[in-house]
Amino acid sequence: MAAMQWGLDRKTLLKRLAVAGKKPGDDNKYSVHQIDVAVHGDKQKQQIRFIRAKIAALHRANRKADGELVDLEEFRRDQEKIAISARQFIYSLAWASDAQKDEILWGLSKLFSAEHPDKASGE
Repeated sequence: MAAMQWGLDRKTLLKRLAVAGKKPGDDNKYSVHQIDVAVHGDKQKQQIRFIRAKIAALHRANRKADGELVDLEEFRRDQEKIAISARQFIYSLAWASDAQKDEILWGLSKLFSAEHPDKASGE
């Protein structure tokens, strides 16, 4: 009877009640509240999740404003500029052989790789 009132098939309603973790009472029936939560979700929990997400976003924004966090894309652009400058400097070293420059550049590439150096080398 309740499934028809909620505009759902009986099996669908029972499945949603099971997913929501709702169990029938001693009379083997579900309360209106249990059905409402199973059909529409728990509004209070949704509000709490929304508020927590908003707090986390504000916390991140504050940390970024305080200089504790940096924008990832901005960081990667700056990192690339540094890597280019370092490569140019290494290529300009008159005292280093090509083999030494290659070794330095290989170490530099490990430093600037997205992965941890141990993972990048397969160690």
